[in-house]
Amino acid sequence: MTYSKFPLLKKKKSEATTLENFTQNINTDKFFKAHRQVSGLKSILNSYNSSAEINDLRELLKKIDYARKGGNPILFSLNAKIIEYGLSPLIIDLMQRGWISALSIDEEFLIKDFELSLSGKFIKYKNSFLHDKKIEGFAEETGLFLNIAFKDGEKKDKGAGESVGEYLSSSKFEHNEQSILANSYRLNIPVTLHAVPGSGKLHYHPNFKGEIYGTLLDRDFILYASILSNLTDNGVIVAMDIDRVELDILINSLGFCYESGIEFKNISIGITGDIEDISVQRDIEKMSSLENVIIHRIKGSQDLLLPLISSLLLEEK
Repeated sequence: MTYSKFPLLKKKKSEATTLENFTQNINTDKFFKAHRQVSGLKSILNSYNSSAEINDLRELLKKIDYARKGGNPILFSLNAKIIEYGLSPLIIDLMQRGWISALSIDEEFLIKDFELSLSGKFIKYKNSFLHDKKIEGFAEETGLFLNIAFKDGEKKDKGAGESVGEYLSSSKFEHNEQSILANSYRLNIPVTLHAVPGSGKLHYHPNFKGEIYGTLLDRDFILYASILSNLTDNGVIVAMDIDRVELDILINSLGFCYESGIEFKNISIGITGDIEDISVQRDIEKMSSLENVIIHRIKGSQDLLLPLISSLLLEEK
């Protein structure tokens, strides 16, 4: 059938060519190399061609291994997806084995980890205004107990991460073994919380005290910068799905260290996940151009990357 409005294009004659003369040759040397025996994930990783991303993954693993052997800090920056994907046991295992020296988290992570410890489940909170209907509100226990933890921590000159970790540990909730915060406190691994006041549902709770929360966040910022100051030589940061807020905190903390007289020699930052924010991409590129800062960029979803990285680190260890 023909359509008068859309006349069909006619094929044009072209000079024939041969495969031998074809200019866009594919280099088969770069093909994935099948291994004859199953010898682990590292064998599979080494079978890949030398693409920039595979090289970044290889180099990041080497840097983490080198940092662990040399006693240099390894900081993991996490968000709530770790808990949503059920990856908490991997982080806890890495902490127990000495592969994580410190953690930084956001407010949503804090809430979900706390609820998981308390009840073995967590609520997926949504904003009532954006969804144009009244939805399930903030869990009473979460707001009540977290604010108790904040008040106790404020009196003891602790930050938010340590305050909640201590509260979970002392309360001995039924599901503490699943909590990253409870386990980090038990293992003496610092956790810093970074949040934008007013951006989360903690503020909905009637017992919430902004002045206490702000004090705890400030203490965590100083602790975070202090941890970064120890990354001066061969320290590693692994940022999972970093967003605008997390990147700003990282940049500002490094700036705080620099203005405090800290000279960074060799910092490796592994940035994993798919980043859609153009401003974040732009600032990561700027950081890549800085002297003594090495960015390793690995794309992909956390539910695939974290198990892969964890398995590769622990293989034959």
